[in-house]
Amino acid sequence: VLPQERPVSFIENDTFAIPEHPWGHFHTDATIRGNLERAILSIGRVELPSSPNIPFGGTAFVVGPGLLMTNRHVAELFAQGLGRRELVFKSGQTAAWDFRRERNSPANDATTLKVDDVVMIHPYWDMALLRVSGLRPHQTPLKLSRVSPEELVGGEVAVIGYPAKDWRNDTELQDQIFARTYNVKRLHPGKLNGRKLVESYGKQVSALAHDSSTLGGNSGSAIIDARTGVVVGLHFAGRYLESNYV
Repeated sequence: VLPQERPVSFIENDTFAIPEHPWGHFHTDATIRGNLERAILSIGRVELPSSPNIPFGGTAFVVGPGLLMTNRHVAELFAQGLGRRELVFKSGQTAAWDFRRERNSPANDATTLKVDDVVMIHPYWDMALLRVSGLRPHQTPLKLSRVSPEELVGGEVAVIGYPAKDWRNDTELQDQIFARTYNVKRLHPGKLNGRKLVESYGKQVSALAHDSSTLGGNSGSAIIDARTGVVVGLHFAGRYLESNYV
């Protein structure tokens, strides 16, 4: 989270409120707004209906027919195994994906899809793939970027996900930026900062950094290039007041 020039906007009725300065063009520029509104439809919250103490695990987005991408550490809340074989749900655990969960919108079975199985859990990148049934026709797979991180430095992006209050960080600052409202769908503008080395499951990986204000529930969020609507990364970690990693 950053206290200056990295605000967070509510998403309601599949669109977003006009962001604070200096991000008003995200709403007034028809191309950017259209790109982000299309992405919003294909992003949802990973629900944990069998875990009453942890109501949701993070964020996931559509990347193929019936296929969602999220973080490994989100999938491991309800599944175990590595790679593509012998992946199983933990005993007594289930998962679902709710593509709404906006401010003032109650839980609704009509917006929730059951996670049928876990397709892949990566051995060292913090990434996993989940399978669901019943995606709506307008929930199309988001296009994944093939551009190298070096070409993206300084680009404007929007993180779309579900920030949850993080008690490890400054509570007053979080409440200021997130309006004391957590666990609902938000849009977080920011910029890309190039590559940074960070540890991921025992390996040093070359990740792409960004500076949007994010919190724990953003795990698994899509990082959307505002100008193209393409996913340039999968958010998986952050260091307080320093950097986020995708």
